[in-house]
Amino acid sequence: MAGIPEYIRSKFVPSVFAKDSVVAKKDAQTDHAYLVLKGLLRVVAEFEDGNHYLFAQIKPFSFVSDLEALSEQTVNAVTVVAAEDSVLLRMDIRDFIRFLKTDHGFLLLVSGSLAKKMFQRSVEMGAGLYKAGLQKVILYLLKRCQEEAPDPRKPLILNQTRPVIASEIGISVKTLNRSLQKLKQAGRIHIARGKIQITEKQYGDLLLQSQESPSSSIRPGGSGS
Repeated sequence: MAGIPEYIRSKFVPSVFAKDSVVAKKDAQTDHAYLVLKGLLRVVAEFEDGNHYLFAQIKPFSFVSDLEALSEQTVNAVTVVAAEDSVLLRMDIRDFIRFLKTDHGFLLLVSGSLAKKMFQRSVEMGAGLYKAGLQKVILYLLKRCQEEAPDPRKPLILNQTRPVIASEIGISVKTLNRSLQKLKQAGRIHIARGKIQITEKQYGDLLLQSQESPSSSIRPGGSGS
């Protein structure tokens, strides 16, 4: 909220969104702009084949519907969903657009925030183009291990469904299943009752595998080297 004048701050109203609730729906009327105070949002791309892919994440102190407001388009460009219980500040989109036009400092703040998000996404997309599906799966599993370090006494169990995981990675469920099967056969992961399990040793093996060439085959046991 720093840098936002009081007369603009007073127009924001607190809103709570439970996990998995929709903040904005693609192609629906844009009624509000938001500022994220707490939690995490996912920007989801929806395709005609029915697949949903994670496009980006919106973290605290970022705006939602800023692109629509700056372009004066009152139809949501994407779907935004709460990835966890989140607290947002809501403002009528008409007030938000009016403040963008009349307060130069607010315009710079919002446009600068959007530029940073777009730059980071461009970097991520550019890097992702050069990663094969299997490599993307390995990097995702490593990220989850780093977020929830495997206990030496028991494996880390991922409770997300395959469609959710595929969406977060940005690949098809078919590619995810094929990659997981390769990793399972190589002993890099366990799969029990459909759930992915990773031991501390397997985490180390995955870490080493991630440093190899994307074209390298996965050899069973050890570090894959």
